[in-house]
Amino acid sequence: MIEIGVIKKSRDGLGCFNCANWLPHAHYPFAGYCTVWGEVTFEDYYCSRHARMNVDADRFYWCATCKVRLTREDALTHWTLGHRVVRGAYVDPDVRDEIYEG
Repeated sequence: MIEIGVIKKSRDGLGCFNCANWLPHAHYPFAGYCTVWGEVTFEDYYCSRHARMNVDADRFYWCATCKVRLTREDALTHWTLGHRVVRGAYVDPDVRDEIYEG
């Protein structure tokens, strides 16, 4: 394991990519925002506060595979199809700079 601050890089089948506290970037799903640490991390990072993602509450979800917002029922369908279903998507606040730049 490589330690990166409080976050470690691991290959044990756990990582930000399957953590309930992580919101993948809407356009670059290998990067995302960790709601625990309050910073951008990568999908293969891991920390001691990892909480495995599951579809359990009546709320909206995000399918990172299809890039669509889902109801709980639709999220369960996408989940069973093997899609990457998460609690939401992260939209970079500087995205306007990327859009309007040259």
